Amino acid sequence: GVILQWGMVAGNEYDVVNATFPVAFPTSCANLQITGGGGSVIISMSNTGFTAELGFQEFGNAIVLYYVAIGY
Repeated sequence: GVILQWGMVAGNEYDVVNATFPVAFPTSCANLQITGGGGSVIISMSNTGFTAELGFQEFGNAIVLYYVAIGY
């Protein structure tokens, strides 16, 4: 069946952060959506989590990146 997971990871401007999914996808992470921190990008993803580079935050340095992952 399809598994839906969500969460957040925090860091400072331009940090490279690693997020671990609460439960590893048995087969594949088919889709990963991120939001927050203008210009944040996904560097890599796997069945167990992902790596992202945080973007620019106009007001202060703390950035919270929210994610939704869909897999099976």
